[in-house]
Amino acid sequence: MAGPPRRRGPHERTDRTQPALFSVEYALAKLLESRGVRPTALAGHSIGEYAAACMAGVMTPEDALDLIAERGRLIQSLPPGGMLSISLSDHEVRARLPAGLSLAAVNGDELCVASGPMELVERFETDLLEAGIGCRRLQTSHAFHSAMMEPILAAFRAKAAAVRYAEPAL
Repeated sequence: MAGPPRRRGPHERTDRTQPALFSVEYALAKLLESRGVRPTALAGHSIGEYAAACMAGVMTPEDALDLIAERGRLIQSLPPGGMLSISLSDHEVRARLPAGLSLAAVNGDELCVASGPMELVERFETDLLEAGIGCRRLQTSHAFHSAMMEPILAAFRAKAAAVRYAEPAL
């Protein structure tokens, strides 16, 4: 018998967590800069790309935060989904990936993330565990970096097109 539905806290709302994550990442980068740490190159993944872009002078922190807030609002309007970290190469994940799931990230030679509807993520997780393959569900509210994001792309592109971009200084 299932228990009561789990209450979701404000930390699980994408429209709140994404601006908060950017703020922490950007503040940390500025703190390191104030302590004399000067990067020669910058890179980031997902929200980290925005912090890197600001540090490189590509966009202002205000524009980035505005863009991220809209991104969070748009994602929050989508159905929930899931993500699964998998201890396999991207080639092995692609060979096993069920229809309806996306390869969301390649984080290492044998570390990838699949993303999509929760019921498909749960089924894939069960299959992988039964095959003795290490995997772990990520604590996310949505299927980031998956085909489930497609319905919001046009609105996000329009918002991104309104931002003034500069050539990177780094």
